[in-house]
Amino acid sequence: LCSVGLAGFLASHLGLAYSSVSLFVPGVFVGVSFALFFPAAWDSIPVLVESSHTGLAFGIALACENLGQIAGILCMGAAREAYGAYKPAFAVLAGSAAAAFLVSVVLNVLDAQDGGLLNRFASNKPSTYPGSDAPRNAAYELEMLGQSDSAIGEPLVAEEEPLSPNQLSL
Repeated sequence: LCSVGLAGFLASHLGLAYSSVSLFVPGVFVGVSFALFFPAAWDSIPVLVESSHTGLAFGIALACENLGQIAGILCMGAAREAYGAYKPAFAVLAGSAAAAFLVSVVLNVLDAQDGGLLNRFASNKPSTYPGSDAPRNAAYELEMLGQSDSAIGEPLVAEEEPLSPNQLSL
């Protein structure tokens, strides 16, 4: 889904840079692209990183995202100043989206050659760490260990006794 989302970003920025269609059409593409790309990208972090380093990995990814946003604003501003219009600035964004799309395609090819860890969540099989049988799916791990996912160790579904007829009356 990351590649599909990035292709949508590319199409929307090309539309903003080189077409005369209403801003509504590329805007819809941007929204759909966000909905496809970001959940898939953020969900890949726990798949790729050991659980003891997940928080650090999320922090690094967020820092990189913020640095990219800063760099994007600076590039857009420089293109706007150099050319006196926003269309070249959107062309810069389209180039960035094209580069990211190519990287995502290469990553998908490499991932497929290495067992397809990033795309395993399409099936119900739990993923494992490379060279290990340790499951990466947290829900599966908890189920196998018979533990809960709460910090205080309560079961995932609280078992309650049925209410008596007196408790049901107002």
